[in-house]
Amino acid sequence: MKSIVNQKEFPKLMQHVTCDLIVLFSSQEHGTVMNLDQDWEQGYYSRSWNMEKFKDFNGTVTLSND
Repeated sequence: MKSIVNQKEFPKLMQHVTCDLIVLFSSQEHGTVMNLDQDWEQGYYSRSWNMEKFKDFNGTVTLSND
């Protein structure tokens, strides 16, 4: 028997565990802020996010030019 599981870990959206911050992670610790937050600007990119502070985000993010 042969079994192949193709599971892609990244990219994925994650939410901070204590606030509404949503980050699009391109790889481990590397991500871009997707929403306005009191502490972070939309579009801010970091290569050193603490992954223990995030959980998978299962909602939707809608981008527009409004």
